[in-house]
Formats: sequence, structure tokens, C-alpha cells
Amino acid sequence: MAIFQLLRALISSSFNLELRKPDGEIFNLDVTHQESQDEKMYPEWKDLELFEFKWIDDEIAYIALNSFMDPQLNTLFLTSLPELRQAKKLIIDLRKNGGGRNNIAMEVLQYLTYDGELHHAAYQSRLHIPYYKSSGKYLSAKDTMVNNEEVKEWRVKSLLSYQDDYWYKLPYFTTKIDLPKEERLVIPTAILVGHGTASTSEDFLIAAENQKHMIRIGEESNGSTGQPMHFDLPGGGSFRLCSKKDTYPDGRIFVGVGILPNIRVRPTWEDFMNDHDPVLEAAVQYLNK
Repeated sequence: MAIFQLLRALISSSFNLELRKPDGEIFNLDVTHQESQDEKMYPEWKDLELFEFKWIDDEIAYIALNSFMDPQLNTLFLTSLPELRQAKKLIIDLRKNGGGRNNIAMEVLQYLTYDGELHHAAYQSRLHIPYYKSSGKYLSAKDTMVNNEEVKEWRVKSLLSYQDDYWYKLPYFTTKIDLPKEERLVIPTAILVGHGTASTSEDFLIAAENQKHMIRIGEESNGSTGQPMHFDLPGGGSFRLCSKKDTYPDGRIFVGVGILPNIRVRPTWEDFMNDHDPVLEAAVQYLNK
């Protein structure tokens, strides 16, 4: 986000940049914000379609799920499903999916597994109890090593509160699937992932974690979480803070780390400049094996 918003400013704002070319040459460039006429490079995801479907070859179908925000995605997916059933292998592209609503994501995933239940991320939210926090300032770990259970519980809560590490575990839920198995599409599947794969699309990956016919190819996902709390600022500005911590159901951490690909493929600047997609290419190679 820091790189993406580095030169964000009002129209007519100017910058003097010192840049280094791929060959190492340093040069200066004066730039001024104005409306861009460049349709190829800016913005990179201009006019991004919600759902994309194409055939790579006679056996491999490709779909891009570019957002889980709009329920129209489910309609588009179901409309394409009869043709998708002709595929023997499938590629799902989540690299530009920044998230959305969990139920929309699970509505798609339920057609791609024989399981009767989908397991989501587990949620925690930080507990802030000022009394505990103020008391914990004067405690250390050794103070919690006492035989009195009531005293021990109070001291543990106080110390964790002072360390901002006292959490409430939210109720865990799963998605039940009632679809007949003959309506599902369970074939070798490669899921394309990258740094733009965030929030609900990461929950999609967690729910698909145990699917033996699925594999993740690309780069680490965004490593984000959800449920932001919005605050308004004077003058029309705003900011938001995350209100929960997500983990795998078994407690493994992915926030700040990302969900790791099974096969890591890192695009280079040469790939970008030449419109070459090594991640998609690796997925095709994998499925053809």
C-alpha cells in the first residue's frame, strides 16, 4: 500500500523523482498529476470484470474471480457452470480479488468440492479492560506462577491486558453444503494467488486448504484480515482499524505472513513489460502433468 500510494496527491501536484533504470542508470524526472490517457499501464486493473471465463485449451478452463463483493458473481459463475462441466482441469485466478463477503465466496467453493462442510478462518478480537491493564503494569511473568487459581487467573488477565495480548475468541462457524454430488465440479484445480489476494479471498483459500485436487500457485497472499472499524475525520477524511484477528482453524498465523503457495512463482519486471504471465504458465504446465 505504501508503494501503491507513494505519489498520491491532488491534480496539479508536482514531484521531482530520482529513478534507477533496470540497467542501473540513474536519472531525474519531473512529473505533474493530471488525468492519464494511458489505457495500457494506468490503472493496471482498469475496467476489471467481476468474472472472467475462457478456455486455455480443449481440457483446461480458466476463471477469474475478481471480487467477492458483488453477489452477481454467483449468478455469472452458475451461468457458466454447464460449460465448465466440460473441462477436465480448472484454473481459478484470485490474484486481483481483494475480498468481499464470505457467503459469496463459499457459494462458489461449494461447487468445487465433495465435502459436506467448509471450514473457515477462526476469529479473535482484542479485549480492552482498563482495570486489568492498569494492574498488569506492575506484574511480570513470574508473578503469575502461584498456586492460588483465582489469583493466578486475575494476574494472567492483567498481565496480558497490559501487553495488549488479551483476546476474546469469537464463536467458530462452518458452511454446510447440501448440494448433490452430481452437481459439483471436482477436477484437478490450480488456484492462482498473489499479494492482491486478500481478506475474503484468503478465507476462500483456508476453506480450500484440505482439498487434495487443489493446489496454490504464485506468491504469498496479502496476509490481511477483515472487519474494519471506520472513523470519520474533520474535513471529509477517514481512517479504519482492523477489529479482529484471523487465523487458520488450528491457530496457525497468516496475518502479516500470507497464505503460502504450494508452488512459488514470482513474476519479474521483464514478465510485466512483456505481458508474460509466468504464474498462469506454471499452472498450465502443472495441470498438463
